[in-house]
Order: sequence, then structure tokens, then C-alpha cells
Amino acid sequence: MEPLFRIKATNTLEEYKRWNFELSGKKQIILMLVLYLLYALLITRYLLLYKLNPLLYAVCMLFMAVFLLFLFLYKNKLIKTVYYSNGANLKCPIAEVSFYEQFLEINNERSYSKFFYEDIYTIKETKTNYYIMTALNQGIILLKSDCPPEFAPFLQSLKFRSRKP
Repeated sequence: MEPLFRIKATNTLEEYKRWNFELSGKKQIILMLVLYLLYALLITRYLLLYKLNPLLYAVCMLFMAVFLLFLFLYKNKLIKTVYYSNGANLKCPIAEVSFYEQFLEINNERSYSKFFYEDIYTIKETKTNYYIMTALNQGIILLKSDCPPEFAPFLQSLKFRSRKP
């Protein structure tokens, strides 16, 4: 049986970072900004209520900004650690994804996987990538530049078959 599409999937650190940001990064940034604003309101309240020195306010706000920067740097370090701890990423970062009528197959030098479209968790699309999520935290990263033009409508049709809209 011949596949409808054959696409190379390259798993690099840069793509892994983009994937991670798409899955959870936006929510985390919003959460950090909300926490920063709540912290600013709390500090402002105490400054006005207890007539504290404005310099103390500036120091507290600077402390919170440094803390948020630390969290951002820690998250980037954690992403690198996770990426490099996965031996499959390093030993065979290129996989071939074959799309058939009812399922897709992923082949590389060390493994083979087969997923039926109805078992796919969700499909996400960004400006540069397609993310075919086989579980909540597991998926396939495809660069749009590696996909033929007729792949986009095919993938749109798969979205209706996936488990999560």
C-alpha cells in the first residue's frame, strides 16, 4: 500500500523549544504576568496603607522581575535537559512520517510506530509547524516547509477525526 504523503520529521532542539512553547509556554507567560500584576497591586496596597518608602516598592518590583527572569531561564535549561536526556532525539533525530487513508506510520533507524487517526489526541498548527499530538504531552513535529501544498487540506480533514477538537 502506497502512502498518500511521506514527510521527513527532523527533531532539533529549536523545534523542540517551539513545540514546548506552543503546548504550555503561552499559558505560563500569561500566568507569570498575572502573578506579577497581583504582586504589584499587593505591594502598592502595602505602600499606601503603611506609608512605606517608595524605594522599598522599587526594590520589591525589581526582585519580582528578577525572579520571573530566573524562572524563564530555568525553564529553558529544563527544556534543554529533557531534550538531551532523550537518547532517541540524539541518535536518530530524523524520522519518516507516512500518511495513509486510516493511519500514519513513523519510521526511523531505531523504531516504528503506527497511529490510527481516531487515536490522535489533537492537531495543532502554527505559522511554521504542524504538531500531531498522539497524547497530551507527546507528538510529532512537522515543518510546514517540508510538507507539500496539498498536505494542509488533508491535515484539516484529520482534525475532525481526532479525539480532542
